[in-house]
Amino acid sequence: MVLKNDLVYYWFHDEPYESIVRKIIGSKAEIKITDNDWNKNPIKLVSKSQLELIDKEEKIEEEEEAIEEEEEEIEEEEEEEEEEEEEEEEEEEEEEEEEEEEEEEEEEEEEEEEEEEEEEEEEEVHHPRSSKYTDIRDIRAVVVTALKKYKINPNRVYVKFTPGGTSNGGWAKYNVKTGVSTIGLNKKLWGAFSVADRYNTILHEAAHAIDFIINNDQWTAQRAPLARFTYSGNWRTGHDGEWKRIARSIGCSGNVCMSPESSEAMRKVRYGKDVYKAIKSVDYSKTKDDFKVGDKVSFPSRRGIIKGKIKKLNPRKAVVTDSEGLGWRVQYYLMTKTRSRNPDAVTVELSEDEIIIFD
Repeated sequence: MVLKNDLVYYWFHDEPYESIVRKIIGSKAEIKITDNDWNKNPIKLVSKSQLELIDKEEKIEEEEEAIEEEEEEIEEEEEEEEEEEEEEEEEEEEEEEEEEEEEEEEEEEEEEEEEEEEEEEEEEVHHPRSSKYTDIRDIRAVVVTALKKYKINPNRVYVKFTPGGTSNGGWAKYNVKTGVSTIGLNKKLWGAFSVADRYNTILHEAAHAIDFIINNDQWTAQRAPLARFTYSGNWRTGHDGEWKRIARSIGCSGNVCMSPESSEAMRKVRYGKDVYKAIKSVDYSKTKDDFKVGDKVSFPSRRGIIKGKIKKLNPRKAVVTDSEGLGWRVQYYLMTKTRSRNPDAVTVELSEDEIIIFD
């Protein structure tokens, strides 16, 4: 039971905030939130069901100890496997080095032959000819035009290029402390998009910025489940009906995906030339029966093309050790047997919208 002066957690959007109970009023309690990151009035009147006594930390500590024990067991198993693998590797290192040198020479010859074809493809898809909407001033002009439709002061929206990752074209967030929306556009991918997709992405994020500003009072009420509050004081939301209405009113398509052409170009930037080429030649019919322990294989990863040797065959994935001794769990359809004196690798064309998954 929660009593006056109890230290409790106030659970809001699946996040706990340390608080102290000031009063008990029937089924509710008046609390003062003591977290430094809380951005508004720290005094709240909430249901007791939203509170949790802090003395339950013992349960949390027990769960953490159980997780640590499981992790230790996993580490011990992995160490045993690594010891067995190292013993086998020491016996085969000299033979592998000679064969790898031969394979690298053959691969270099093939790469030189294919470079011209890849450069032609990059000119067609990777780098659109037009430079429209690549200058931040032109981009801001589009945003300002959209803001005027809703009579919003342009100073309340900041537009910038960000280094970004490789998963999307841009983002928008709203700072509840300053009342300013920020639009970030992915500099790494921006040049790969078509002009139409650049323009639509600008309006897409502008719609988020407008939605934040004109519906600010709703983000902590009925639309809260659609939003995500961060400790830095920013709101980020999804693409509900209200956002779509605003997006379409300023000229955006209301779609959340790029055109097939821009998506293709984005994959080239995301994975890099070698990995992108490997993805397009993945053979999804490959199974465990197509490989055996000791086979030399290559496979695409976010680190590039990895070469290694199969150490174990599991039902769905193989354990592969690379030249640095790192272990990888790889799906069979991603692996290709590397060229040797008796090559038997097979490649099959794959549709361009397929996505790879690795551990």
